[in-house]
Amino acid sequence: MNMPATDLPVNAAWIWPHELEPSVNQNLEVRHAFMVDTRPQECRLHIAADCRYAVWFNGELIGTGPFPDWPETRSVDAWDVTPHVRQGQNVLAVLVHQMGQDTSTYAVGDPGILYALTGDGAPLVLSGGGGAYWRLSTAYRSGPIPLTTPQLSFTFEYDATLADSWQEPDYVFGKEWSALLASDGRDWPETGWRFRDRPL
Repeated sequence: MNMPATDLPVNAAWIWPHELEPSVNQNLEVRHAFMVDTRPQECRLHIAADCRYAVWFNGELIGTGPFPDWPETRSVDAWDVTPHVRQGQNVLAVLVHQMGQDTSTYAVGDPGILYALTGDGAPLVLSGGGGAYWRLSTAYRSGPIPLTTPQLSFTFEYDATLADSWQEPDYVFGKEWSALLASDGRDWPETGWRFRDRPL
């Protein structure tokens, strides 16, 4: 269920791997495993991205987004993930699609993702707080590919034979994954952008 994002922690970071060369049509997979000692009664996941995301929690698809915005005004989605959180190890997995090219429905912004998981109002997991790993998708093709139309930007190419269930809790890392570092992010107040609740 989508919920208001009024309690987004200010120390969540807008994050993107510095070692990725600027390009178009990048499909980034982010995996963040963490421990929960005592299961909270209410958990919310706040998330924003440039420019699209799909998010899973312990292997279950939670939702997609965000609402389209100008680069300086970011809409933050807030998902109720209470039923998906469990005592012990949990895994947050996000696929981020970054177009990197203006269209009629998207203005190029800084690539990145921001997320914050709160339990009973207290931060549990923050983007930029350590513990997250990334790679370019093995199944979705990144880089220049044919356009749907100049207005709608890229088509997509997906090879299901290369999918490896990276969203699942028991997934085993390969050497193609790299740690997301604190130096890859900026605390969101430092961006100068306005983060707001999703308007619709």
